[in-house]
Amino acid sequence: MAQTAPDSGKPTAPEIIVTGRFIASGAASATKQNVSTLETPFSVSAYTGDFMKAVQTTQVADLYRYMTGLQKAGSTGYDITLRGFSTTANDRNTVMVDGLPGLSVRFGSPPTVGTEHVEVVKGAASLLYGSVQPGGFVNMITKKPSAIASTEISARGTVGGSSRASRVQGGDLALDSTGALSGDGALLYRFVAQGSTDNYFRDRQYERGLYLAPSLTWHIGASSSLMLQVEYRKVKTSYANVYLLAPSLAGGTSVGWLAPYNTNYSSPTDNLREEGLTESLTFTHNFGQAVKWTVALRNVDHIDTASAFDVTGYNKKDTTFSTLDLRARGQHNYRSYAFADTYLTIKGDTGPINHRLIVGASIGKEVDDFTRLQYCQINSPDKPNADATCNPTSAQYTISVQHPDFSGIPPLSYFGAGALSPKNRSRSYGINVDKGAYISDLITWLPQLKTTLGLRYATANQTQYANLLQAPPVPGDTQVSNSAVLPQAGLIYQPTKHLSFYASYSTSFSPVPGGTQDVNGNFNFKPTRGTGYEVGAKTELGHGLLTATLALFRIDQTNIIVPSTSTACSTGSCSQQIGAARSRGIELEFTARPLPGWSLIGGWAHTLARVTQNNDPASGPIPGGAMPNAPEDAVHLWSRYDFSAGALKNLGLGIGYSYTGARIAYTPTAALPTPFTVPSYTVVDLGVYYTFNEHLQGTLKVNNLFDQYYYASGNVVSGMVNVIPGTPRTIMANLSFKL
Repeated sequence: MAQTAPDSGKPTAPEIIVTGRFIASGAASATKQNVSTLETPFSVSAYTGDFMKAVQTTQVADLYRYMTGLQKAGSTGYDITLRGFSTTANDRNTVMVDGLPGLSVRFGSPPTVGTEHVEVVKGAASLLYGSVQPGGFVNMITKKPSAIASTEISARGTVGGSSRASRVQGGDLALDSTGALSGDGALLYRFVAQGSTDNYFRDRQYERGLYLAPSLTWHIGASSSLMLQVEYRKVKTSYANVYLLAPSLAGGTSVGWLAPYNTNYSSPTDNLREEGLTESLTFTHNFGQAVKWTVALRNVDHIDTASAFDVTGYNKKDTTFSTLDLRARGQHNYRSYAFADTYLTIKGDTGPINHRLIVGASIGKEVDDFTRLQYCQINSPDKPNADATCNPTSAQYTISVQHPDFSGIPPLSYFGAGALSPKNRSRSYGINVDKGAYISDLITWLPQLKTTLGLRYATANQTQYANLLQAPPVPGDTQVSNSAVLPQAGLIYQPTKHLSFYASYSTSFSPVPGGTQDVNGNFNFKPTRGTGYEVGAKTELGHGLLTATLALFRIDQTNIIVPSTSTACSTGSCSQQIGAARSRGIELEFTARPLPGWSLIGGWAHTLARVTQNNDPASGPIPGGAMPNAPEDAVHLWSRYDFSAGALKNLGLGIGYSYTGARIAYTPTAALPTPFTVPSYTVVDLGVYYTFNEHLQGTLKVNNLFDQYYYASGNVVSGMVNVIPGTPRTIMANLSFKL
């Protein structure tokens, strides 16, 4: 587990807090040790609580456009693009919590209310964390119990700021309380809670959420501590049809095909319910000053239930691409994640050479149990999973692309006759077990010269039961085992204590998520592999007055998994594994405090992510084609100034700018040689902060100040280009009272 800050609890020395510092000087997610970023030969950033308060968002994903090299790329909490490589809803290691995978809720984004700060580790980082994608990962560091008593109550209200956002309204109430439960400070607590309700700018789009996060820390004497954290989330939303649609045609299409901005392809009765419970346990023990033992455990139980109409594609009888086919769908999914990580950190010398050694082992088990409750291809008896008996009259029920109207569609229960027929009954069950052992050493040869060397041995075993409710000829059980040796090395040269130059080599290994199948119903894909090379320079001046990182990188990925375009897919969606890709780029990120009260954070990422090899020319991506949702250029800047004297004393002003370049929704193929281009966009945000007194603070945030039309991401599924529209102008007010 990555402990990214000194243990919360009994402070051993006064701590000086630099107000407004947006990036911390240390980010232990890269090393699992508290070393400065100047001693880390990789790109890693720790975005502080001050940064999160300045940007003033309710969801972690809303911070991404102010993080260098990172883009939101879909509708779930796991959908991101990092250094040109996109992840999916099944990549549970994409977003970690305190260094271990498994979010309590998959859809939407984790809330910021329980997050202390966010760290982003870039590159192929499997050495310490096992299964990760080659672009890197996001690590959410949760709020921990503190010996300093504090209670904060906050309230948020959000409304639309334009005619396009007239439906926007909502808010939340939150509580964050911490302190000691015993007079000697040995037992500490923290309790974070939030209740929220929001209506968004899309027709019939809403979210109702509950978040509870109690935690306890027990200091067992002077050398040991035990921390228990529990998180419970319950969310109800209007289902996941959050895309606008355009046909994928060989001649290409554009955003001109898309429906009006607020269009929603969900019916008024569609809903998605999620419930997740996590338990985390962390034990640390210090064997003197030189050796520390850490044991971290995390368990996640997650259930999501959907009852809704799916859009399955354009109606084949309509050559104008103006109507859509539907599927009546009911689904109950259960996921269980259990992870354990234990390691020793050892400080020592061999003669004049200093070592900071870490030796550890990890194990993780994931169980997926998915049951189909309803599955009716309403208008498509020609589809592989179609069942003519599920639509009693075989009438055509479609909706318009431009103006979907469900008033003439019977309720979901109408399409139930074939829902549990042998053809449609389905229950898939999978078990994935990952194990690993690792060793890493930060070696100081001279005060100016350091190296890191590391090695991990990883194994992944997957067992997939294709369908527990159907007899042969449905494919039977599949068992796949893979292993890998993953080296990592780095070199750091520090001519002064404020400047370092570095070079690194890293590797990654990511087994294909359980349940991913090819057109023949097989589950035996090879793991995705990554190799990263990086050189750069870092500086930190004046105790945070200026920090900057310049990085040049190249990442090679093999065994790419892409959606299959074959019509022979027997159940659900299918994938194929082909070729290789390469991402090359340059990144610059900085934070500065030019004047007292003035804080800045900015960054620029120039990324060229391209397919380099295709083993299936007939259906795979064309070599040289760009990777999806990966803009070549992205720029961001956030500035905050707090007045400390005069008539404007206690007032703060913030302004944010983010530019995202054009990117494609899918890599061109022989069948679809012309890509769908998602246009570039610029968004400006405005923040106003006011401190009424030592207890009461207020914030007014205007998101998308100039009400920019933009599209956040896109992909292609079943002959449709799915594009997510960006949020129009909204106004959010927040009041917090601290006891």
